[in-house]
Amino acid sequence: MHFIKTAIVTGGSSGIGKSICFELVKNGYEVINFDKKRFTSKNIHFYKTNLEKLTSIKKNFLSASKKFKHICVLVNNAAITISNNFKDYSIQDWNKTLLVNLHAPYYLTQLFANMLIKKKRKGINCKYYKYRG
Repeated sequence: MHFIKTAIVTGGSSGIGKSICFELVKNGYEVINFDKKRFTSKNIHFYKTNLEKLTSIKKNFLSASKKFKHICVLVNNAAITISNNFKDYSIQDWNKTLLVNLHAPYYLTQLFANMLIKKKRKGINCKYYKYRG
């Protein structure tokens, strides 16, 4: 049975995420880009996703998994850094950072794993960490 391999990439509209999208397409994947900023290209499909909101993540994951039957890769690439002095870093900044960098990848990975288990398939999940020294 032939199927088109599909990957979800968070933060695929710019930077490293965009490069990951193009590399996956080059290797025969359809790519689903979960991001706030619109970016599409041949075989890259955009889903406007607010990674601060679990409802947005779930809605788009369920919608994408209905349309694309063979999602087998999840790349949790999106992350934010709010540049601020520690003493000026607000609790709102801290919460936003935690939502995008920790809660979103955790929740999306959970949705992905449950989908794979339900469909009795294997998949790949990765998180890309950016280090600024």
